[in-house]
Amino acid sequence: MYKNEIAEFLLAMGKFIKSMSDDDYAKFLKGDLQLQELKQKKVRIKDSLKKLTDSDIEIIIDKIKITNNRDEAKTILANEESLSLKENLVKVARALKIHIQKIDKKEDIENKIIEFIIGSRLRTDAIRGLNLGENQDESNINRN
Repeated sequence: MYKNEIAEFLLAMGKFIKSMSDDDYAKFLKGDLQLQELKQKKVRIKDSLKKLTDSDIEIIIDKIKITNNRDEAKTILANEESLSLKENLVKVARALKIHIQKIDKKEDIENKIIEFIIGSRLRTDAIRGLNLGENQDESNINRN
């Protein structure tokens, strides 16, 4: 039993250290930062992030819709400070009627949002481009 408790503790510490910023990790290694201070800092940061309203969600969706590719959309999602909370990403996804599971990570949700908005448009444009190409081929055949 004791072995399992140590293993769980080490896994929890690994997750905690992985979530630290590079600056906090460096301070922690030097001994300049206590775990209690770090936890309080994270709580303050999370509390300072706002919950999204419906109008905020629409603005974010509109910003993504005007992008030309997936990378630009990913940049918009990354730069939107309020979307650093998984809860807010879920709100955006639900506004788009995208199915989200509890086990989905933030990155998975971002990818689903991007694929829903950008991916569908790119596929539609590709199909339209193919159709235009077929119509031009038919007109060339009819001319000859």
